[in-house]
Amino acid sequence: MAYSTQTFYNFFALSLLAFLAGCDTNETLSLSKDREDLARAALMEKKKCAENAAALTEELSHVDEHIAKLQSEISQLQDKLADAKSRQKAIIMREKTAHSRLKVKKNIDSDRVNDALSRFDRYERKIDDIEAQVESYDMGSKSLADEIADLASDDKVDDELAQLKAKMKSEPKTK
Repeated sequence: MAYSTQTFYNFFALSLLAFLAGCDTNETLSLSKDREDLARAALMEKKKCAENAAALTEELSHVDEHIAKLQSEISQLQDKLADAKSRQKAIIMREKTAHSRLKVKKNIDSDRVNDALSRFDRYERKIDDIEAQVESYDMGSKSLADEIADLASDDKVDDELAQLKAKMKSEPKTK
């Protein structure tokens, strides 16, 4: 809208200036034909046109100033709008993050998680008990190879004991 007003003022001012340029010819023509009244009317019209042209030129400069101010304000508003949009995006991201964290916290504290962890603990204790039973069987029972090795070492000890006794009998007792 401001540009169409500016275009109108420009067109009108140019029209008045063109009219003023043609007025000199009209005044000269009127005086050459001894029509002083027409020359006077042409001069009066020329003066009005000059005043109107000056007023339009001044109005045009005001319109230009207003347009410059409007463009500056539009630029500021666009900057503020961009800032508001970026802040809105940041707030939305914060909201999503907070909801996600809350959901995770609720899941961590939920009974289902606690039940699953307690079942896992019970299962782990059961496995520990079974492993302890296996170890106790290992300690209490000897394998066949272990028992044979024990018999062989017992036989050696018995043989050595018998040799020692025989040696002591063969030696005379000295008292």
